[in-house]
Amino acid sequence: MSLEGVYHDLRKISPEKARSLLLRVLERNHKNISRTARILSISRNTVYRALKGPLHDLPKRPKHCPIPPGVKHLLGVVENAHCQDDEASLMVHAERCEHTLAFLERAQRWQDTWNFLRPHFGEGMEGKSPAEKLKSSGAMISERVLPFPVILLEGALRKIKSLTTTSNPSKLSTISIPSA
Repeated sequence: MSLEGVYHDLRKISPEKARSLLLRVLERNHKNISRTARILSISRNTVYRALKGPLHDLPKRPKHCPIPPGVKHLLGVVENAHCQDDEASLMVHAERCEHTLAFLERAQRWQDTWNFLRPHFGEGMEGKSPAEKLKSSGAMISERVLPFPVILLEGALRKIKSLTTTSNPSKLSTISIPSA
């Protein structure tokens, strides 16, 4: 019986059954990964991934390529992509908003969705939202970081500038930024 191509076809239909087939072939070959890969016409890496990795169909997931050490300029590419996503999302809202407060409310909803509801699949995120990951990490970070309100930077800078140009230094300690 030839098993050539069976593993990949079966994995598309049922990853669990494909894994059980692989485990049976592996057992019959005394846990020899190379021989199992040859019999099923798959790579040794695929055998190892099926043994140790998750059951989901890997080709359907986004490819994860971490930035290697010494190539810091690529971080700028990632940051630009994040900025473009935010700008594209917020630009649509800006066109539909009649006033600044409506825009700030929509931006706050976008930020809250991103931080609290949307699952992330980056390295180590395991499909959790940033809020869930922050809580599960046990990091000593205040829970007030994620729900920080969206503000207009120009308004905050104007407020700070007006307070720093006053002659009364007691007002500097009472800077408050209103939430949206």
